[in-house]
Amino acid sequence: PKYLEEKTILELIDLHSVGHIFGQFFDINGKRIDHSINYRCLGVKFEDLHVIPRVVAAVYGAERAESALGALRGGLTSVLFADRACAERVLELNKTL
Repeated sequence: PKYLEEKTILELIDLHSVGHIFGQFFDINGKRIDHSINYRCLGVKFEDLHVIPRVVAAVYGAERAESALGALRGGLTSVLFADRACAERVLELNKTL
């Protein structure tokens, strides 16, 4: 994301972050990354995502497939809207990762 400092982005990459929902960063298995940024977020807490009955995520592009897969694996989203390229890549990644 463009609102983060380069140092923070590099730290998140080192921690294998693949995406975020409501500013809560997670890995390919949908587990929250242990980084201070997740404790500075104002809004829905990571733990609360699991109790919300319907969380909708919209993802576009194959380059966002890891993020979509992590959200699905972690139960962070119950509905996923994705374009074909993203959906196909999610299926491929799910077999290999």
